[in-house]
Amino acid sequence: MHIKMSGCPNGCGQHHIASIGFHGAAAKAPGGQVPAYELFLGGSYEDGDTRIGLRVKTKVPSKRVPEALKKVIRYYEANRQPGEEFKNFAARLGPEVFEPLLAEFAEVGELNRETIQEYIDWDKTVKYKLERGEGECAA
Repeated sequence: MHIKMSGCPNGCGQHHIASIGFHGAAAKAPGGQVPAYELFLGGSYEDGDTRIGLRVKTKVPSKRVPEALKKVIRYYEANRQPGEEFKNFAARLGPEVFEPLLAEFAEVGELNRETIQEYIDWDKTVKYKLERGEGECAA
């Protein structure tokens, strides 16, 4: 199983061909934007079996990605068929099965003392704000 993650939505991080891939996004919440990731499941690039991962429509706030990842892996362990690889499991079920499983992560409460950490990105001390600029891969 390969897990790939990039803050950038472009393909350089190869998140779209990982077993489980994440790319950076911003999600709307009652208190403004929160740093988040979009999730792709079931990608592959080995043994001549190249597949683009299936996009799950639930954006996961960045601080909750470790919990979401554990939930996806535990679901796979509990529901796979004997010997079934993750890429085949994800393809068999489709992304729609994972959306209700991850729904709890889509909700971010009002901005207050209990939720402030979801509004702040990793290693930052101020509230998240999406900033767009020229990326290193821009020509």
